[in-house]
Amino acid sequence: MKKSLVFLDMKTIRYLLIVPLVLGLLSGYLWASAALRLSFEQLVAVADRVVIAEVVEISPSTWGPKHMRIYTSYTFEVDQEVAGNGLRRFSIVQPGGRIGNLAQRTDGYPKFARGEKLLLFLEKHVGDFRVVGLCQGVFGFHIDEQRQIIYQRLSGLSFPKDPGRPILLERDEAIRRIRELFQAKQVSP
Repeated sequence: MKKSLVFLDMKTIRYLLIVPLVLGLLSGYLWASAALRLSFEQLVAVADRVVIAEVVEISPSTWGPKHMRIYTSYTFEVDQEVAGNGLRRFSIVQPGGRIGNLAQRTDGYPKFARGEKLLLFLEKHVGDFRVVGLCQGVFGFHIDEQRQIIYQRLSGLSFPKDPGRPILLERDEAIRRIRELFQAKQVSP
């Protein structure tokens, strides 16, 4: 049996090189979850509580009912109650995590690390709290020219017809606006 050599023209070679490159670049978008974009005012409107809190514990991930999902619990300690009220220590349980060699990735949910301090917009959920708007309700802190800035930590979310730029505000102004909007929400019928 005689073997024949296969020769590829330059057009085919370029195609074979470009397609994986384009797919690799798009993978960031393909792995994102689509969500309704919430404004700062909408985050406050949905929130039952807004706090500045530190991640003090990340529990080992566990299986949910019927071993269909993996969940991870994050425990926070409140440094400052911005609006609403609740326990000084609370937990957020959300899908995603790792058990042994198995992992479940949940794009759009916030990622937390022990020791980080965050501004959290929380809504009541099954006797506890969860973050408003997936990761839209999580803000980190940054010092910029002697001012403390809060910045929205968007990760793994895409917004139809919206570029998804994070909300940036001066910390004290943000807290003032949250309290003002939260108080107006409590007063309105």
